[in-house]
Amino acid sequence: EMYRTMADAVDKGLKLPNDRRLQAELNAIEYVITDDGVFRLLPKDEIRKKLGYSPDSADACALTFFAPVMPQFTDPYPEQLPTGAW
Repeated sequence: EMYRTMADAVDKGLKLPNDRRLQAELNAIEYVITDDGVFRLLPKDEIRKKLGYSPDSADACALTFFAPVMPQFTDPYPEQLPTGAW
């Protein structure tokens, strides 16, 4: 999902850093769209074999497109702290 969101952003004009390692990692990542419409990446072990190392830069970049799926945190103690309490 994160990689798909990142790919969509790049298609819309997002500029990625001019970093050879990141470019190599992103180019090594292949995907397919399954019959049921799921965006599926090449398994990470295969990407590691292809590159000779783990695509950590690409993963870090993709993580910036992570959308939380957990409900937003609600403070159990919403009362205001007195001014100057810290």
